[in-house]
Amino acid sequence: MKRSTLLILSAVLIATVVSGCVQDASEIGTPDAAPPAPTSEVAPPSTPVPAPPMIANWKYVSYRNLSISNAPALNQTARITYSIIPDRDIEILLTYLSIPDGFELMDVEGTGPRTWGNTTYLDTIDAKWFPTNLSKDKTYQFSAIIKAVKTGNWTIQAYRCKKDIYISVSEDSAYISDKPFPKPPSIAGEWNMSEFEKMRANITITPSKPSKYNLTPSPLDISEIKPPNLDWNNHYWNGTAWVERKNQS
Repeated sequence: MKRSTLLILSAVLIATVVSGCVQDASEIGTPDAAPPAPTSEVAPPSTPVPAPPMIANWKYVSYRNLSISNAPALNQTARITYSIIPDRDIEILLTYLSIPDGFELMDVEGTGPRTWGNTTYLDTIDAKWFPTNLSKDKTYQFSAIIKAVKTGNWTIQAYRCKKDIYISVSEDSAYISDKPFPKPPSIAGEWNMSEFEKMRANITITPSKPSKYNLTPSPLDISEIKPPNLDWNNHYWNGTAWVERKNQS
């Protein structure tokens, strides 16, 4: 009886020890096993930011025209008008005129509200409009009064309009050109040949002789030249002719 009990207790003890070893090994893990890779956060694909409606709606405006009432000379005024016709009903647009610094913006006229958000419709450079609730096939015009304050060649542009206005302003007159004005040369060597020739014609060139090369022959003293077949010891030059010396006793 005691022997069988001892055998049973020994078997239980061995089983307990083996179970503990297996548990410890599972907690330590296999030394050759690689640690699990961390899960990386995949960034969502970038999506383009859509244009605001006041800009995106311009694809529904096919008719655009920029015009001016007259060519203003210095200190004169003119009216610039930007006309559009929408192809469909549009809830809002942004449009403006780009005024160069040769002109002063005097007043802004047009159809629809000229303010939107915190943006002012009148500043020193551009005339802006934010018209709303535009109807299909209806003509809308946006105008600004400008005053010429500087002479020169200037370009007036309108937003999303391919046609520009080219104005040449003088003190007493002005004219509108169909094409852009030529840009002045950016390099000093780019001369206009006609202007260069004019400058060259106004230059007086005075020739001068080098000091070390005197090409003018010196006067010849004929007394130094003695004719042949003369006894030079018995002749002398009296200023006019050779004269024979007379023997002195």
